[in-house]
Amino acid sequence: MKPTVILRVDASARSAAESYSRQLGDYLLAKLVQQHPQTTILRRDLSKGVLFLTEEQIAGREMLEKDRTAAQQALLKPSDKMIAELRAADVLLLTPPIY
Repeated sequence: MKPTVILRVDASARSAAESYSRQLGDYLLAKLVQQHPQTTILRRDLSKGVLFLTEEQIAGREMLEKDRTAAQQALLKPSDKMIAELRAADVLLLTPPIY
């Protein structure tokens, strides 16, 4: 069986002890891992910071990678990492806040 990659994206500003959505995510993740022991888990916590698009990032995205300056490449590195996480995932586990 092919290993499963799960990307878990948390968005609640509350801690795990206080967040029902994070607790539900923990429960669902445990069940998924139980069913698929070879699982790789990627985590992204949006409460720790969200990227905001800038004009420079948009300009860098619109050009070929080989034509980007070092500054543009550095600006795009965090979003490139997130895109790679999303593409690598077989399963998305989204835990938006429940207020």
